[in-house]
Amino acid sequence: MNKEIVKVLIVCVILHIANLVNTSFFSLYVTQRLGIADRYLAFFPILNAAVMLIFMIGVQHRLESVKFRIPMWIGLVLYAACSVLLILTPIGSSMPFIIVYVFVGAVAGGLVMPRKDALLQLNINPNERARINALIMSFTIAFASPFGYLAGWLSSIDRRLPFVFTFTIYTIAIIIVGKICDPEFAKE
Repeated sequence: MNKEIVKVLIVCVILHIANLVNTSFFSLYVTQRLGIADRYLAFFPILNAAVMLIFMIGVQHRLESVKFRIPMWIGLVLYAACSVLLILTPIGSSMPFIIVYVFVGAVAGGLVMPRKDALLQLNINPNERARINALIMSFTIAFASPFGYLAGWLSSIDRRLPFVFTFTIYTIAIIIVGKICDPEFAKE
């Protein structure tokens, strides 16, 4: 496995862990700490999907000429900012903050996820693609599994701590993305 695949693999694992933590603890955090009523929980995934769809249709094609790292950096910075926003959201009047969190997170996902997948595929030998993809998926799931327990433990101490953890791993991903070569440079 070459160095570029390893870097992209680490970013894939980080994003999988962050997604695991965010989806597992977001609803607990907003209902138990921020006091959002349970009836609003179904609204957030719908908003996320709508924003991501609009972003994919309206903006994504305009970013084709931009290098892979720049949109990934911007997306990861937005993800990290989302974690900070969620941590700092005041109790009581938190609904506008949560809507901004979901909106910015959807834009970040629209920037990061397609490029992460493309970088992975562009760095894998086409003759080995199926085998390497299977190994990467297995490794990602196996490595990320213990982090659900860790996030649960952190949440039992303070509901904000899982999002402090995601902020930390997004920061690590930002550093790693800075070291990834764009595919056209990786081939030279």
